[in-house]
Formats: sequence, structure tokens, C-alpha cells
Amino acid sequence: MRELLKLDFQRLFDGVLFKLALGVCAVLGIWDLVLNVQAHYANMEALKTQTIAYSYPSSVYNSCIAADGLYLPSILLFSLFPLLVTLPAGVSMAMDIKSGYIKNLRVRKEQKSVILSRYISIFAGAFLLAMAATFGQMVFSMMFLPTIAPEIASYTFPMMAVGQVGHSFYAVHPFWYLLLYNLYDAVYLAGIATLALPFGWYTGNPFIALIGPTAVFYFTGFLFNTFSASQWEPSCILPPYSDVYLSLPIMIIELCGLLAISVLLAVTCAVKKHDVF
Repeated sequence: MRELLKLDFQRLFDGVLFKLALGVCAVLGIWDLVLNVQAHYANMEALKTQTIAYSYPSSVYNSCIAADGLYLPSILLFSLFPLLVTLPAGVSMAMDIKSGYIKNLRVRKEQKSVILSRYISIFAGAFLLAMAATFGQMVFSMMFLPTIAPEIASYTFPMMAVGQVGHSFYAVHPFWYLLLYNLYDAVYLAGIATLALPFGWYTGNPFIALIGPTAVFYFTGFLFNTFSASQWEPSCILPPYSDVYLSLPIMIIELCGLLAISVLLAVTCAVKKHDVF
């Protein structure tokens, strides 16, 4: 098992797809930072001429890519997240089945060990990518944007609106609020990415394994939206700046349900005798 994990992680971090996904996240993060820095200095110039301040200086806590819902890079990141986190390792199972690599592994290792190792590598790759794209970008942005505390008077910080999940905690501890929210997002997205494992295992098609989790993500959101349950919609839950007033218990229940389904599907892959040759 240890050898399989070492091999899977080596393939993950040395792979082109992980670097490609990380590069896309870096481009979006830098693009968003440039736009927010420009807006910050323009705002500071405007404040100099105001006798009464109608706005508030920008802060990294509402201008990092995870908390910024105004600019295109942030919107693109959260829209593409299910695809990006699946890209590094999600298609590996289908590609290995297609190439015959899994056949060689199953000769030397138990099927359960192969599935478990691949599940862990997919989960870890997606988690690290999501954290780098959100929390990593926020930390990097601290070199260019102020880290001033939020305030409610000018409504510059929409996450402080009454009804927003953890709005009072955000007002006092914005750094820890965003860190915890980013961790939640990373675990959620990692759970989505692991759905690529059963897609790849049963179809052997890399394209279906790549697109499958994203399709599930948006189809689930469509169903919730159809039945007027937008507070359950994944695309509303992931961004901290969502206009939908979310419920923390619902967020936790949905995350636990997703992880339970993810693990259950992986178990079916591990125990079901499936011909992959």
C-alpha cells in the first residue's frame, strides 16, 4: 500500500495535468489580484477628494479571489473548479485502464489497495489544488493589499450582511473565517473530484472520467434550483460571497453526504470484480 501511494503521488506531482491545473489557477489568481490592486488605488484616490467617505479602503479579506465576487477571474475560478480539481488525477484510472497499466498492478497488488491508493491521491491532489487557488492566493495578495479589519457602514464587505454564514465571526476574525471556508471548499471539491474514480473504473473513458464529476456538480445544482432549494446548490455554497443566505447545518450535511457517496462508490469499485482488461 505504501509503495502504491508513493507511486501515485509521484505521478500526481510530476504529471503535466497537475501543473496545467495549477497554472490555470495561478493565472486567474494573478489576474484577479491585478484588478483588485487597480481598484484599490483608484478607490484611495477617490477617498482623498471626499469630505464624507461613501466607501471604505479595500482589504485583502474582500479582495482575494475567494472573497471577490465582482471580477471575472473569481467567477471563472469557482465555475471551473469542479473541472480543475478533477484534472490532475481524476482521469488517471481511466487512462491506466486504457493503457493496460492497471492490469499489471492487479497482478502484483490487491484490487482494494489499488483503488484506495488512487482514491487518496485524487482526493489529496484536488484538496491541495483548491487550497493553493484560494488560500494561497489570499496569502500572496497580502503583499499588495491592506489587511485592515472589515466594517459594515459602507457595505464594502458583503460577507458581513446579516444572514450570511458566520458573518459575526468574519467581522472579528476575517483571516480565520476565510481559512475555514477555504478548507470547507477544498474538502467539498476533493469529494467531487473522487467521483472520477468510479466513472473511470466502469467506463475506462478518460473524457467521461474528466467531465463526469463536473456534470454531477451542475446537474445536482440544477435539481436543487428546480425544487427551490438554492441553499443546497453547490455553486451557491462554495463562494463565500454568495447572495443566497446559507445554513451552516445544511452545508455540513451536504458535505458529509457527498463524502459518504464518494466513499461508497469507491468501495463498490474495490469489492466488485470488474474486468478492466
